[in-house]
Amino acid sequence: TTKTLRATVKPSNASNKAVTWTTSDPAVATVNSKGQVKPVAPGRCTITAACEDFPHIIASAQIEVRQPVTGITFPEKSITINVGDTAQVWWTVAPQNATDPSVTLSTNKEKVISVAPNGAIRGLTRGEAYLYATANDGSGVRGRLLVNVLQPVYGVHMKQDAYSVGVDESITVTAELEPSNASNTHMTWYVA
Repeated sequence: TTKTLRATVKPSNASNKAVTWTTSDPAVATVNSKGQVKPVAPGRCTITAACEDFPHIIASAQIEVRQPVTGITFPEKSITINVGDTAQVWWTVAPQNATDPSVTLSTNKEKVISVAPNGAIRGLTRGEAYLYATANDGSGVRGRLLVNVLQPVYGVHMKQDAYSVGVDESITVTAELEPSNASNTHMTWYVA
């Protein structure tokens, strides 16, 4: 982006109102003869307007060039954790020389996962939720990670404690998983 500075010469009826523009650090920002400032790299510099007739009469402005965040990415598109487990997630902010690389973490489903500022997430209930990392520099850049939370099986029990079956007869035995909302409902049956 560019910014045009304006210098007002006093008195208003001065014969020559022309000024000369200079920069203290052209590696940070340059300025043309019309006062248009063009950023070059993050940093600070001083832009000065000097009267053409009396160069010792000057006005100056402090310029800060900021590098906004252009991208936030997670190493993976999605991760899977169990209810009650905690996982640490990491992210990368681009470019590396961003002035403010800090982010704020949030989620679209606070009942599914909890999020700590350092990137530690905890599975609360079975479901899917997005983890968002939003740049704090006002650029509006945001990265996201899909978190799948699974409910592990804690146990299994028979619907009845005892069954009776005659010779050459068959029955259907029913087992129930604990908890009832377990993500994986597959069971392997065997006779002991």
